[in-house]
Amino acid sequence: MKCKAWEIWWASVKFEDSGQSVVRPVLVIDTAAMYAVCLKMTSTKRKGEYAMLDWAKSGLPKETTVRQTKLLRLTESDLKSKIGDISMRDKANIVQLI
Repeated sequence: MKCKAWEIWWASVKFEDSGQSVVRPVLVIDTAAMYAVCLKMTSTKRKGEYAMLDWAKSGLPKETTVRQTKLLRLTESDLKSKIGDISMRDKANIVQLI
């Protein structure tokens, strides 16, 4: 797999209520299987989700939250391009939450 854990990628993600897809950022947390286990990321702030502290340094275009309850299993073909790497402090905070 071309991605590594704790990288942020643009990926094709299917909507939960339909078969349509949208390209959105995801945080890769594991690549040990035939697919990448990722967390969905969004610019919509929701209670209980992790608001990234270093979103701009990570290459994201706007403030971003990580939906630690939304695990995705994506194939290599779902991953479009790397955005950047997550900061050490954001990684430490997310590890504590998951």
